[in-house]
Amino acid sequence: MRIHLENRSFRARLRRSRGFPQGQARRLAWVALLVLVLGTAACERSQGHQAHRRGTERLERGDYAGALADFDRAIRLDGGKGEFRLSRGKAQLALDNWAEALADFDR
Repeated sequence: MRIHLENRSFRARLRRSRGFPQGQARRLAWVALLVLVLGTAACERSQGHQAHRRGTERLERGDYAGALADFDRAIRLDGGKGEFRLSRGKAQLALDNWAEALADFDR
């Protein structure tokens, strides 16, 4: 009988020692989720900057429609920074879209 009790207490200690305690597991899950969300947001921002850079290169080469598409993508991905809108306004002017260019310059 004594051996049986020792085995039971050993099993109980083994069960308690497995993994993280419940509170730590929750905190770890929240930290992992936060890292995932922030990492995704940073990736989206860098994609916005890449699209802006590509649009600027196209604008310099004279591919105004392609530049406009890249600037639209950059604004969609990165929340419409003033620099992105200014570049899109320049592309709109090159395409003789006066009203759209003015709207971009006013923002």
